[in-house]
Amino acid sequence: MNTVLKAWGFPFAIGLILALFVYVLRGQYDLFGLSDAFLFPGMFMVGIILLRMMSRTGVYDVAGYGVASFRDAFRRDGKKVYDSMLDYRDKQTSLRKNKPLMFLPTLMIGLGFIAIAIILAEIALT
Repeated sequence: MNTVLKAWGFPFAIGLILALFVYVLRGQYDLFGLSDAFLFPGMFMVGIILLRMMSRTGVYDVAGYGVASFRDAFRRDGKKVYDSMLDYRDKQTSLRKNKPLMFLPTLMIGLGFIAIAIILAEIALT
């Protein structure tokens, strides 16, 4: 129950808070404003999930290795954490395999917010 609450409740609460924030700051208190308020958190959540999916495939491993190597240059003992890019990639791949995938709840909630935004925009246009 606790995992389900974290997986579905947390993204939903963040989305509603963002929607309320956009709705209040936008100042357009009609269906178009409400549509925009739901569209922003939906796009934000879907974008974050797409970035996480890309990260999961190892797209950012080169940049991560560059940051780790830069950090190694400032170590007092002069010891390197990773000997090569291959060592870094192997370590990151093994870490990724041990982490569970939790993309679906946030993706579904984000797509739901986008669907609500489209429905509200269609209602406002009629």
